[in-house]
Amino acid sequence: MNSKLNRNSHNLYNLLLQMEKRPGMYIGSNKLSDLYRFINGYTFCAGFHNIESEKISPPLFPYFNEFIRKKYNWFESTSGWCNMILEENENDEEEGLKVFYELFHKFRQITAVRIQKVKFTEENITHNESKGRRYGTGELVYKNPQEIYLVEYSQNFGFAYFVIDDGKNNDWLDIHKTEKDVPEIFKKQFGEIDNWEVLEDDLMSVVEHLMKIR
Repeated sequence: MNSKLNRNSHNLYNLLLQMEKRPGMYIGSNKLSDLYRFINGYTFCAGFHNIESEKISPPLFPYFNEFIRKKYNWFESTSGWCNMILEENENDEEEGLKVFYELFHKFRQITAVRIQKVKFTEENITHNESKGRRYGTGELVYKNPQEIYLVEYSQNFGFAYFVIDDGKNNDWLDIHKTEKDVPEIFKKQFGEIDNWEVLEDDLMSVVEHLMKIR
C-alpha cells in the first residue's frame, strides 16, 4: 500500500476513490466481486484490530444495500449490493465494477436535509410498555424510550427514525417509506406524538452520532 494511502484517513470512501482509477493495483483485477471481497476484508481487519467502525465506514454506508435495492426496484436487499449490481448487468464483472462507481458517486451525495426530534411523554412510555412488545417473547422493543429522531434524506432517498432508550438502542425506518407512513408507525408503537423540534445543527454530525450508537 503506497505512502499516500497511508497518510490518508482510514475512511472507506477515501480508499475507494483512490482505487477507482487503478483497481487492479489494489485488488488484482477489474472485477466487482473482488472489490466486494476487498471491502469485507478491510472492514473485518479493522474490527479485528478494534478500530472503531465510524473511523472506517462513513455514517451512511450501511444504507448502500438499500440504495442499490431502490435503484433497481428489488423487493428486498438481502442478496447484497454486489449481487444486485451483477444480476442487473448480466453478471459482467468489469461492467459491474464500472456501474458500482457510477452509483457510488451518486450515493455519496446523499445528505440529511431535515431532522426532527421529540422527547417521549409518560403516556408514550406507558403505551410502549403495553403495545410495544416483541411478538412471541413479550420482550420490550424499547426499554424506557427517551426520545426519537426523524431524519429526511436528500435525493428522495427516504426517511429514517432512531429511537433512543436506556440501552442506547435505536432503529431505522425502511428508506422506501414516505413521510405519510411515519406517523402511523410511531402511533402504533408509542401513541400520539406531538411537539416535534426541528434541529438546525450540523445535520450530518447528528446522523453520524445516531449511527454510531445504533
